[in-house]
Amino acid sequence: MCAEAEKYGVKVIVDIVANHMGNIQGYKIGDVETVMGDISPQVGEFWEPKMLTDSSYWHISTSWTHTSDGRFDVTQGNMGMPDLNTGDSKVQQMVLGLLKECIDCGADGFRFDAAKHIETPKDNAKFASNFWDVVLDGARAYYKQKNGYDGIYFYGEVLNRIDDTNAENYYLSKMSLTDNSTSDNLRNSVVHGQVGALATSGYCGYIHGKADHAVMWAESHDTYMGGGSSYDANDSDIKKTWAILASRKDATGLFFARPYYSKDILAGDVSKSRQSYATILENVGGEQTQLGDVGTLTWADPAVVAANRFRNFFVGQSEKLGSSGNTVYNMRGTTGVVIVRGDGAGSVSLSIGMKDGTYTDQVTGEKFTVSGGRISGTIKNKDGIAVVYNPSVNYGTVNPEQPTVLRINAKTADEKKAFRVHSQALPKLFP
Repeated sequence: MCAEAEKYGVKVIVDIVANHMGNIQGYKIGDVETVMGDISPQVGEFWEPKMLTDSSYWHISTSWTHTSDGRFDVTQGNMGMPDLNTGDSKVQQMVLGLLKECIDCGADGFRFDAAKHIETPKDNAKFASNFWDVVLDGARAYYKQKNGYDGIYFYGEVLNRIDDTNAENYYLSKMSLTDNSTSDNLRNSVVHGQVGALATSGYCGYIHGKADHAVMWAESHDTYMGGGSSYDANDSDIKKTWAILASRKDATGLFFARPYYSKDILAGDVSKSRQSYATILENVGGEQTQLGDVGTLTWADPAVVAANRFRNFFVGQSEKLGSSGNTVYNMRGTTGVVIVRGDGAGSVSLSIGMKDGTYTDQVTGEKFTVSGGRISGTIKNKDGIAVVYNPSVNYGTVNPEQPTVLRINAKTADEKKAFRVHSQALPKLFP
């Protein structure tokens, strides 16, 4: 997979869960027997048998992660799954070994799940550890040795708050961090009709103003799955939010591929009009999206693709965020701008200081003119998104087609065992 991705300039980032592992029943705290008794046998079967009997692999938790906002409970407490003793050298070497194996396969970066729940050297000396120094520095050195250059990328999942300046600065010295609060506030503003909020340029406190260390999204698996805060947002609002986030100069953007189109889960495809689970299953053919399915192609929508290409084209150039009424824009350099009109398709006229000339909306092909720094034109895209610039590269036309899914259910002759065969053709994006 990595080798194929490299052909298209795509870097593969592997998700690493290095804080906790599988349990039997969950939510066990207390003595060694209680905590160890909840570790799934699969941990020993597929990872390391000694982990089922040697308590030094684990934090024997006497508190819950959310008992307080204190770093001890956050990093040493139980969050519903057995908590790895990330301060132990053998655990650190096991995690580093996994990263090296992934690098051998061609991985170029790593996401660390629940990163704020793993202690740093800057935490209180009673529970601080050198986990990140060993794992990240070791992986960086190995990547450089393997590939001949220092190009590895790390980012950590940090949600809501860290509440320790020393720890915050340490994380930032090692990796980028997710900024869920800013991301979610911007999307929620769009859902409530306040598109102008997308002109907000700041980030949450623990980013400490380091925009190039921020990771943002229009939504994530946490905000969508299980009926989270973005579940009731329609695809149009997600694309509006993404268009501006993707156009940003410094922050990294993540686009979540939903398992269902919003029209399948929202009545009339209107935000906050949630349908019943029975209706949703009926809309999607009576079966939930399975692992490996390409459930939706919103990520390949022409407006989404155009915003992504815009970002790549203007790397290193300045940005200028602004809004006028219910229209927001982000100008990059002086020759490109992404415009989002909250009311959908329609005409725009904005004085933004862009270089005079004629430009093309890369979403619809519509022409925009700039005279005296004022850009004028008509956004033809129904979501109200225009990506206006004149690229020097012919990227081609995106033409997504829904893939075909074939599912076959069968049983053995004695009917003792059932099999489910699943095959899916990859989506066709380019003609």
